[in-house]
Amino acid sequence: MLPAANLAGTHRLRKEWNMKKFKTRSGDTVRLTDLLDEGVKRAEAKLLEKERNKVMSTEELAAARDAVAYGCIKYADLSQTRTQDYVFSFDKMLDDRGNTAVYLLYAYARIRYVFLCVIS
Repeated sequence: MLPAANLAGTHRLRKEWNMKKFKTRSGDTVRLTDLLDEGVKRAEAKLLEKERNKVMSTEELAAARDAVAYGCIKYADLSQTRTQDYVFSFDKMLDDRGNTAVYLLYAYARIRYVFLCVIS
């Protein structure tokens, strides 16, 4: 006899501006391509705001922009509990403080820099 299966509940994604859930039938959801494009745009704006373009080449800046944008979106989704609702917010995704991908990437880069200084 097979063991009983438990159905996994899912979370609902809520809009930051009115706290209502996204509804696919009414068409007010954010498409994945739009989400990725907006993430890339905001990540680039953050990098330029911190004047990273002065110390990075264009190719390095583009690679950093993509890594930050896609990392933030993935981390924001995967860090949520699947059984509870959560609020969709670009500002929270790209914040460089707190439990975000930007903070973790920054901490990783700092730790790596310290190790490189110790080795050399």
